[in-house]
This record gives sequence, C-alpha cells and structure tokens, in this order.
Amino acid sequence: MALSWSRSLNVRRAERPRLAWLYAMLFTSILGCVWGEAVIEAGFLRYVGVEYLPLAIAGSALVSMGGLSVHNLFADRIANHRLLVWILAVSLIGLAAGVSLLSLSWTMLAFPLLYVLDSVLIRDLLNVHWPVYVNGFFDTQSAKRIFPVLSSASRLASRCSGS
Repeated sequence: MALSWSRSLNVRRAERPRLAWLYAMLFTSILGCVWGEAVIEAGFLRYVGVEYLPLAIAGSALVSMGGLSVHNLFADRIANHRLLVWILAVSLIGLAAGVSLLSLSWTMLAFPLLYVLDSVLIRDLLNVHWPVYVNGFFDTQSAKRIFPVLSSASRLASRCSGS
C-alpha cells in the first residue's frame, strides 16, 4: 500500500519518514487552528462585542506588520528549526496567558489577546515561516514534488475540522 502510494505521488523511499512527520505537523496545526479560530471568534463576538471587531482587525494588522518585520530581521540569521520553535513557544506563552485570563473571567482582555495571537502568530508568522522551514529539508527538485503532497494536509485538516 505504501509503495503504491509513494509511486503515485512520486515520493522517494528516503523522503517518506520526513514527509510523514511534516504532514502530521501540518495536519495537527491546521486542525487545531481551525477549531481554535472558531472558539476565539465566537467568544470575541459574544463577550467583547461586534462593535470592537474593527479595532481588533486593525490592531491585529498593525501587530502583524510588526511581527513580520521582526521575523524578517532574524529569518536569515537563525536556523529555520530554531525560529519555528521560537514562534511556537511565543504562541504557547500567549495561549497560556489567554487561557489564564479566561480562567479568571477576564474575557474582555482574554479574547482580544487570543484574537491577535491567532491572527498574527499562528496565521501570519507560521504561514510565512512554514514553507521556509520545509524547504530546508529538500532540494529544489524534491520540493517541487513534495509541496503539493504536503499541501493536501491543510485541505484534509479543514475537512476533518468541519469547515
């Protein structure tokens, strides 16, 4: 079964383990992001209110520009895997802060924080850095074959999440 799968997708034997790990990483992150986005957006609208949504979108855009500028300062100086770990670590710290605020019933602070965290760190920075991270494992010819296969993880995760 794996052999026919590899042949039909033109995946070489040596590439299979790394592709499987990358596929699992992308699938679980997209699945979690889609579920998290639904909860964050619904909570924001319910507890903060729709009247503050334009402020959240504008603030998120400004923080995103700043975050991408900081990313660009370090992207060529830090190893791809280390930068990915830093992005995920900062995301985890922000998520822990947001959940802590929710546990204290400070929803007016928690949901805007989680909204900006989701849109800036997870959607923007991770989406910008993910192809760079993946491309570090493959040469140009291999990447041309691997990226379409790997991209199907986002479609599959979206379908599994219900969106």
